[in-house]
Amino acid sequence: MKFEIDKPKKGWVTYDGESVAPKSVNGVLTTLSEEEAKQIVTDRKSWADGTDGRKFEQIRNIRDNLLNKTDWIVTKAIEQGEELSEGFKTWRQNLRDVPQDYKVSDYEKLLERDTTTKKLKHSIWQEPKE
Repeated sequence: MKFEIDKPKKGWVTYDGESVAPKSVNGVLTTLSEEEAKQIVTDRKSWADGTDGRKFEQIRNIRDNLLNKTDWIVTKAIEQGEELSEGFKTWRQNLRDVPQDYKVSDYEKLLERDTTTKKLKHSIWQEPKE
């Protein structure tokens, strides 16, 4: 059976094997209908299924921010006729290549932070020293 009222937990229901808490109506806990429970379970699944997309969006935002923060260096070098270091140019190119160079299985490593400094640990994010 997909929907059942969970007797030991007052007001809780189980839908498709997932426990769902009761709702509060005017301060009173009320058992959800089957349709309400179904919608909550569907929403949970949709949220869980979108995890990779949200991680990729985070990665893309970090990458875009780093590129934007260093655009002035490129502009200044062009205006002054100076040459950028190969390390710097390679780093920026590697940032632009993140979407095609990294797979979903790499996302956790790309987003891993140092527990003390909270800085991103992956080498792709580290701007080379001039």
